Amino acid sequence: MDAPTNADRDRRAADLRERAELVREHGWSGYVNIWSSGEVLGVRAVLGEPGALDAACSIWAPTLWGAGAADADARTGYQSTREWFATVMSRNAEESIDLTRPSGWPPIDPADGWAKLLTDLRDDLERIDPHLVVRQVKQKGGQLSVWAEASVPELADAVHTRITEAEQQSARTCELCGQPGTIRQRPDGWYQSLCARHAEAASETEGQS
Repeated sequence: MDAPTNADRDRRAADLRERAELVREHGWSGYVNIWSSGEVLGVRAVLGEPGALDAACSIWAPTLWGAGAADADARTGYQSTREWFATVMSRNAEESIDLTRPSGWPPIDPADGWAKLLTDLRDDLERIDPHLVVRQVKQKGGQLSVWAEASVPELADAVHTRITEAEQQSARTCELCGQPGTIRQRPDGWYQSLCARHAEAASETEGQS
């Protein structure tokens, strides 16, 4: 059997990015029982799910490099396979919000309603895992969405738990003023977590447009 080529790996990368986008848009329910276990593991790794990269490496290494090269890669802790996934993940982060800092965190506006929430999350994650890689920070469906990869598997659960807490808190916090809020659909179809005052203001502004 011929060894996989760069073109083969590029096709695999494009396929994983497309599948990852489907899961982001529609969730796992329509795909997890249809795709192969290897495809599911690969997509989970691209999405940065806790522990997924470690689980995917041994499955994907032979596909990416061939059996012999995969054995050699295994002896390095799958360094080549991890680097390949990192490349796929970085190219799949086009929706990130202005990731200008080396840490991956966007600039935090002190006047933003989620400023304290984001600052606390950033500080807590830096304490939990100083070498954490933050891939994506955005608002999706009215609440905060953070995609990060722990530097070691042992820290993944703690990282995921803290991110989940912040995401859930954002759904109850007005993103404009920081007061208690709920996720609301504005007249233009956009979802935001807003307090009653800002929800009313958004409706009035939309009605005047």
